[in-house]
Amino acid sequence: GKKEYANILKKRIETVLKEAELEQKYSATMADARRFISVIDNSVHTFDFPKCAEVDAQISGWLETFSAATDMLNSVRDEFMNDLRETQNNVKKQKTALNSQIKKILNEIDAPSESASLLSEHIAKSIRLNPDEKTLIKLTNAQTLLEEFNKLKSTIVESDNSTIERLENDYKSKWKGSVCDKYMSEFIESLKVAQSQKRNDWLRKNVSNIKSIVETMTIPQCVQWQNSMLDLPEFLTQSDLEEINDLSVRITEKIKTQKINGVIEMFASLSSEERKECLRRLQEL
Repeated sequence: GKKEYANILKKRIETVLKEAELEQKYSATMADARRFISVIDNSVHTFDFPKCAEVDAQISGWLETFSAATDMLNSVRDEFMNDLRETQNNVKKQKTALNSQIKKILNEIDAPSESASLLSEHIAKSIRLNPDEKTLIKLTNAQTLLEEFNKLKSTIVESDNSTIERLENDYKSKWKGSVCDKYMSEFIESLKVAQSQKRNDWLRKNVSNIKSIVETMTIPQCVQWQNSMLDLPEFLTQSDLEEINDLSVRITEKIKTQKINGVIEMFASLSSEERKECLRRLQEL
């Protein structure tokens, strides 16, 4: 049986030599493939859309390389191809996650549920993912509008009726139906609420409170009130103006009455001769 053992040993030696030769032939390819797989698996979570496409194409190239290596050991070739397919699957998962993130932001642009500043921040992150051109245009346009809205909002420290009216006109012509529709509507409403609060405070101080003390006001106080009514704020309504006018009539009558009463009191304190002299002078007026 020595010949049989010799043939077995010879075939085994030939196999080992062939495997060693093939290993040497593909050693650089396998080393490069291992490094490539390791780098991709460690950094795939940071990929943007172009990087996903680039790496996916590279993996396809590696798969073709190993598929064409028909003289490579099947076990070695299958191991590399399985690892490459798993890496390719991880890249696809990353692309799916990116698409989900972009879809969420696009939905948020169509119907915002978060603050303008937070949405702007999320859009900026989505733009850095380098999506397709159509999506990028929509993201960029929304970002531009949000930046313009935030800038506009920061310039309005205190509003008046003309400012609110201008913003309402701008809303109809520019902001309605845009990503800032909700934000501009809420901003205008907040200005109206603030304006209404200012109006209520002003009316309480200058009208309601005055009505309750008209009877006890002195002439200087009445005159001071009349002077303060010479420059009325524009947020007053027509009804407010009518109410102020009615109060003004009462105060004017109050001043007139107090003046006459004062004259009568002074006249009553005069002597008989002083009264005659006073009457004479009054008749000369």
